[in-house]
Amino acid sequence: MIMSSNDAIPESMDVYKLVLKAIRSGNYDETSEDLLVEETQKKYLSALELFGVTVPKDDYSLVEQEIRDTIKAITYGYFSIKDFNKSKKTKN
Repeated sequence: MIMSSNDAIPESMDVYKLVLKAIRSGNYDETSEDLLVEETQKKYLSALELFGVTVPKDDYSLVEQEIRDTIKAITYGYFSIKDFNKSKKTKN
């Protein structure tokens, strides 16, 4: 099956893009990772609901773990989200 650009996953339903956008916003440089996870999870679940996809509450922990794993993957090699953003700003 060949995917066209029309078949692409909307950004609001892409965990990686949601997490990266949140991290780069700078809003979570001075907060706990838990707040980032909580707010990203809400956005993600809301986006899924708009497309008629419901996640059972019993599976929310799986979504949360996916978000945490994505944060770790993006910020790998940095001590914190703040360090990650600081590094990216100095490189540009």
